[in-house]
Amino acid sequence: TTNYLSITIYDYWKHSPKFSSNKYLFQYNKILGQISAYDLDQNDRIIYKLYLEPDGIKIDPYSGLITIHKDFFPQTIEFFASASDYAQQIVYTKIQIIFPIQPKFTSNLYFISLNSSMKIPLEILHLELVDSLNQPLLLTKFKIDQTNFFEINQNKLILKKQLYPLKIYYFNIYGYW
Repeated sequence: TTNYLSITIYDYWKHSPKFSSNKYLFQYNKILGQISAYDLDQNDRIIYKLYLEPDGIKIDPYSGLITIHKDFFPQTIEFFASASDYAQQIVYTKIQIIFPIQPKFTSNLYFISLNSSMKIPLEILHLELVDSLNQPLLLTKFKIDQTNFFEINQNKLILKKQLYPLKIYYFNIYGYW
């Protein structure tokens, strides 16, 4: 009897990896996203790495999952990732992280002084939303809690009725962008 040994040879040099996208765009979050590359060579393995990334951004070398372990506040961050196979053929892709604009009021608390000689209706405050860099946002909308004393017209807080003296009034205003 003759024994045979079966040997399978894989040609890892035939194809280099390819990313599923030339550029990846992720919104800022603790898990930024996942990049994906594929290789047409049978049984080849892809390894992912990052380049020029800010401190605190990591990639799982086997899954391509990109996470962030630090707080950042710029408008965008750009860096690069690579995918390499067993044959050390490397391809690169660009990664861009965008930071959603969180609108905010110019103040968290407003004090408005009024007197009894005011004419009603009276415009008492101009409302404004700004971005994280304190730049005014356009096309904003405002809403106020249900009240008989105040209303909002575009970005103006208007007093509709005379207020009771020595009473403090609290209400919420919501800003949208």
